[in-house]
Amino acid sequence: MVKIKGPFWEFLEGELEERAFLLDEGDFLLRYEFAEVSTYRLILEAVASGRTTLAEIKDYAGMRGTDLTPYLRNLAAAGFIKRARPVLGRGRYRYYLSDFFLSFWFRFISPNLAPIEEGLYTAEDIRREYDAYLGRVFEQIAREVVVREIRAGRLPRVQRLGPQWWATRRGAREVDLLGVGRGAAVLAEAKWSDGVDAEEIAEGLLERAAELPLPDGSP
Repeated sequence: MVKIKGPFWEFLEGELEERAFLLDEGDFLLRYEFAEVSTYRLILEAVASGRTTLAEIKDYAGMRGTDLTPYLRNLAAAGFIKRARPVLGRGRYRYYLSDFFLSFWFRFISPNLAPIEEGLYTAEDIRREYDAYLGRVFEQIAREVVVREIRAGRLPRVQRLGPQWWATRRGAREVDLLGVGRGAAVLAEAKWSDGVDAEEIAEGLLERAAELPLPDGSP
């Protein structure tokens, strides 16, 4: 695994300019697990770019759903991806990269190997998209904070914790993190941006909570 030396952006610029070890790391990990890596790479690029449903992944990879399923199963068994269903209901699975280094590599490095080799894709190009990538990282940090607060007794105890998404007549609805217990629920939203209005977000969460079949006694 790559070790970062010095300030991140300086390190990254050096890696890209020198065509260093970072450029081969993702493919090295794939080749360690699989004999043929091109299809697996396409699938991981799709997930890293935010295409988390089966339909989105198969469209990106140019595959049929029945052909895609074994690849997803193999990637999950090898620890590259994990899948999640909504906490409430029986919605379709969504797929996520299980490691933030993999998320970074397959989002920024893998689809840009050719322009990197030509010196046409630099750390500045990554910097422009980096906040969108950090949004997913921040969601995981928020989950860890919620878990810590539950364990400390500062939030209600819940048995199920994860993302929640559902469809309404007004369109798709989503909650970054929903925890459900006996007579209790915890809802959390993670926003990686400046000028966030926490009160407005809380009002939005309460509005979405009213649409969910939460346990009796939940807010």
